[in-house]
Amino acid sequence: MDCIKVSQNLYDYLDGEVGPFRHQAIARHLHACAACSAGYTFEVQVRQTLLEKCRDEPPPGLRARILDALEAAATPPDLDAGSPGPLA
Repeated sequence: MDCIKVSQNLYDYLDGEVGPFRHQAIARHLHACAACSAGYTFEVQVRQTLLEKCRDEPPPGLRARILDALEAAATPPDLDAGSPGPLA
């Protein structure tokens, strides 16, 4: 596997979303290529930093407000019984 293919597959590799053959090929390349290995190490460090630093809890009630907004967006508006519909 070459550097271009590794860079194209790096995020899938990091996410564990490549098959065993591709995983092995990427791992071999990362072991042999200092530039790709440095890129991989950087991405791992970024992910680790995000996991450690981005642990803020959402404000209370945010989940309920989001679900209410989704439900309101999915519910068609009530048509007044005396008003003609949009196709009238």
